[in-house]
Amino acid sequence: MSKNLFLCVILLLFLTMCKKTPAVTVIPENNITTDQKAEDKVYIDISDDILSFEVKDKKPHLNIADANENKFIGYTNLAGLFPKINIGKIFIYEKYIILEELLIHDEDKLWHDGKFCIYEYDKNLKITEYKDSGNKLYDFVNEVPYRYEGIYNDLLFIDEGSDVVSRVIHIFDLANKEEILDAAYYMSYSFKNNIVSGLVMSEYSINDGNYDENIKARFYEIERGTDIPEKDYGVSTRFAVEYNYNILTKEIRLISGEYIFE
Repeated sequence: MSKNLFLCVILLLFLTMCKKTPAVTVIPENNITTDQKAEDKVYIDISDDILSFEVKDKKPHLNIADANENKFIGYTNLAGLFPKINIGKIFIYEKYIILEELLIHDEDKLWHDGKFCIYEYDKNLKITEYKDSGNKLYDFVNEVPYRYEGIYNDLLFIDEGSDVVSRVIHIFDLANKEEILDAAYYMSYSFKNNIVSGLVMSEYSINDGNYDENIKARFYEIERGTDIPEKDYGVSTRFAVEYNYNILTKEIRLISGEYIFE
């Protein structure tokens, strides 16, 4: 009876350890061959080890409807696994790799995420070699609060801001190394057929931005035709016009106006 009880305890401990096994697997480089590599996993060199992780582990959130020619390969998070290299999240595409650099704060001595760099992806490079590879396209380590949204073809999408409903979307052309959009959006935005929808412009931006006279005239026309809310619920409001932007033709199409509560 005691022997059976002992075996049951051992079995329970084994099952518990199995449940705690992380999705990320580190395999010594000398113990793996090309024939052993599974098709549903990604294998990358860290330093002296090869890291493997599931291809479908996580996909960046990006509200786009077009087919992406720059295939998403995989995602993993190294935070806590390799403290010496100070790298957290990794997103890999056929053309690009995003490495999140973990920075330690003087106050709490803890590692914090959110700082990342974009590199040209080279499957022959080890993760620790990217900083000195000369393949860096953009460095967002000192840009706060910038958040990585995703990559579509050669377009990098960056979300900026901390407000719940009104923030800024940046789009960078990685192939030509230039920013092609810096615009506010309200609640959410989407991207389809080269058109960014859900963007908003206010009276402040219409006066300070490089908009032509037709856009300005249409903005104030929509403002005159929009009713001011009867109740402000104790918060400030501002008038904004929603518009679509074509990243190829640079065409702006104003949709409708409303008073936004802030």
